[in-house]
Amino acid sequence: MKKLLTSLIVCLCLIPQLAFAELQYDTKEFTMDSKQGSFTAKYPFVSGVPAAAAINRQIQLLVSQEKQAIEKEWQTAPTEPLTREFDYEVTYGDNNLLSLNFSISMQGGDDDRVLTLATGWTFDTINGQALRWQDLVDAKGKSAINKDALTLLLKKGARRNEYVLYDEFTKLMDIPDDYYLDNNGSIHFQFNPYLIGPYSSGVIDIDTGVITAYKGER
Repeated sequence: MKKLLTSLIVCLCLIPQLAFAELQYDTKEFTMDSKQGSFTAKYPFVSGVPAAAAINRQIQLLVSQEKQAIEKEWQTAPTEPLTREFDYEVTYGDNNLLSLNFSISMQGGDDDRVLTLATGWTFDTINGQALRWQDLVDAKGKSAINKDALTLLLKKGARRNEYVLYDEFTKLMDIPDDYYLDNNGSIHFQFNPYLIGPYSSGVIDIDTGVITAYKGER
């Protein structure tokens, strides 16, 4: 009987800890220098959620891939140094979700301009899965996100002089995979330079206004 009561007390003590577990993250930094250039990565180390270890493994794999990419470029590098900087922003962390927007800035070689690319990742903080945007919306949200609607948003932004689209751009052929959630839970799609607009447009960011309906059940 005493053992049963002890076990019950332990379980009751753990319940508040689980209920108030909160998403946390620290910034880790990795730097590598070479005669051909440098590589710097800043990335989050996640804690406080059940899938922290699984999420961290996926983030570290992404950093490793960027490291390998610059090392490969160094092997065939021109005389000018090549540098790569990897950074991140936590854009959403609620409803069992963690959304991150990573930026990769590259400079050097034959072109001295800084080229910045972006890629968004969204994780389920319970099971650690990287989610597609389709996983986050209900039927109404899926119908609202379509090629015609995104094309209209892109053209409205161009008319407001927020960026420039290629003259030959008329319509999106595919809905992009690259997305992230803003702090309101709204889905944003991103288009890197040269996809639908020139270098001067930078990363083109489209807010769909469609709010995630995800609660951790799939």
